[in-house]
Amino acid sequence: MSSKLEIVWVFEKYVNGGAFTSAWHLYNAFKKYRPEFKQTVYVSPLNSAFKKKIESWPFPHEVVTVNQLKQRLGLGTHKRVCFIHKLMATRMDRYLKVLKKVCPIYVINHTYTKSAASLKYGPCDGIVSVSEMMKTEQQRMNGYLQHFCIHNSIDDRLFDGIDTIENKDHKGYFVTGRINALNNIKYHDRWTKFIYSGKFNAPIWHDYIGSGGLIKNAKKIVENNSGHKNKIVLHGQIDDTSRKIGILKSWDIFFYHINMHEGTSMSILE
Repeated sequence: MSSKLEIVWVFEKYVNGGAFTSAWHLYNAFKKYRPEFKQTVYVSPLNSAFKKKIESWPFPHEVVTVNQLKQRLGLGTHKRVCFIHKLMATRMDRYLKVLKKVCPIYVINHTYTKSAASLKYGPCDGIVSVSEMMKTEQQRMNGYLQHFCIHNSIDDRLFDGIDTIENKDHKGYFVTGRINALNNIKYHDRWTKFIYSGKFNAPIWHDYIGSGGLIKNAKKIVENNSGHKNKIVLHGQIDDTSRKIGILKSWDIFFYHINMHEGTSMSILE
């Protein structure tokens, strides 16, 4: 067997938001600091939610079934370690029962939850949580597995060469913003209404970066307040890191608000 190590990253679907950002920084850190390691990325759906490969996704990758993934992990002479990125609804037992430790397999758990179904695992070499609270909850449900806490992190030097995106329309506004998925964990209509509440001493410009099922709610509130002195701009998902950070650098203050516990927010680190 070759002594060269191959790191395999697995996603259930085309993710965005914090899970993607965390994985993107990990991928680029290995690429920069340990270039001798081969890295392979697979999207391996557990259902037929999509069939076509999305070429524009930033990771170079292949789309495979779980059985095909098992075959790929067992091929060749490389030493391999596989990291599966777990999202809120990812049923890890469906992966791990098929893969059956064909190589060392670790699960990176990005989302805090107490759901018994979401915390159901199978044979693997360890669970990596991104906060101590998440690790404790994982241990309570899966005491027979190894558990680790590795906090999310970013390489801030990647941002050094990114210029602020100046917006002439910001003139006269106190510029604010936030970055998060618009879902039940991260978004509530009361936040959007708060920006229009009139409780600020100056006109507010609020950039909102992120996508999700509740963006329709936010759009409706923005449309109903089109004449308000405060302005909300819903950018949707921005996958271009330079553009996202360039917008973020134009803000006077960064806002963050969630509805329940979570791990270590990638948007706060950014």
